[in-house]
Amino acid sequence: MRHWLILVAMVAGLALPGCGDDDNTTSDDGGIDPGPDMEGADAEPDVAPDVEPDVEPDVEPDLPADVPTDVPVDVPTDVPTDVPADVPTDTPTDADPWDVVVNVEFGTTITPVNLASLPRTVIGTDEGVLLSDVVDAAAPTTLWPNTYDFIGSDGFDPLVERLGNDRGRLPFYGELPLGYLYWDTATSLRINWDATLGFPASLRVSGMNGGTIRLMAMTATELLVRGGGARVLVDIATLTTVDFTDPRHPELGPQPMVPLTSVLAAAAVTGADALEYQLFGSDGHTYADDHLLPYANLTHAYIKPADRGVVLEDGFDSTPSWRNRDTVVLLGLAP
Repeated sequence: MRHWLILVAMVAGLALPGCGDDDNTTSDDGGIDPGPDMEGADAEPDVAPDVEPDVEPDVEPDLPADVPTDVPVDVPTDVPTDVPADVPTDTPTDADPWDVVVNVEFGTTITPVNLASLPRTVIGTDEGVLLSDVVDAAAPTTLWPNTYDFIGSDGFDPLVERLGNDRGRLPFYGELPLGYLYWDTATSLRINWDATLGFPASLRVSGMNGGTIRLMAMTATELLVRGGGARVLVDIATLTTVDFTDPRHPELGPQPMVPLTSVLAAAAVTGADALEYQLFGSDGHTYADDHLLPYANLTHAYIKPADRGVVLEDGFDSTPSWRNRDTVVLLGLAP
């Protein structure tokens, strides 16, 4: 392209008037003197060579001497600690996992119990809430003349689905301190029991968050017998009676009573003669754990179907006495 421009310029120079006279500085017709820089019409014009333009390297700009080049950054070392009273200082935490409800059902009364309000204890590696504390918080009118069923929030009922509706296979109140609720998973509260009770796995009910503890009332003539492999509700009104006079109340004369040995036989207690026995009344009354009723003395003891009172023949009782009123549990224990 540059060569074409040079050629055009040369042609234009040839066409100018007077440009062909080499001897005169000015043409006769007033043409322009080519001047000393032109040797004639055939002279090449000065053309700048193809060169790269000078480019200044990247350099820091020169700053006036009075402009500081390093400006210190002030970082505060003391931050005010005063926080307005209406600004919370505590970091929010996750909700209390024990803020859940278990229902306690007694007759037609259902009482929700929030576990967050109850004490917790550590059993083995588990943190749990004792079943007895849950029931006590609901404050049913009677505790001992019942067995206890547990229904998960999914509706699973071990009494109906695993135990053939046999209420005698359920725990009684004195065993609830040996059972507890714990978080089996992040979303499921489960029951666990002391292994010495020998309860079936079906009583380790899961999903108890939102579940129910149901008190199953005994009838007025039922007695729960536990021991020697047995766990049976015995209806003493169905057993054969003998006439016996209570030595403390001879004025009442002979009364129909059931020998306690007959109760053990009805419950099919194995090795009954090798056990010692503890009686519990409907109010929880019992004698000391270290003052159990020997089998030899039990063979001289009777229970009245009319009021479940236990009496002994003269000479086979002790001090303190083994007599009991309104007996609801007969517990056989290995010495």
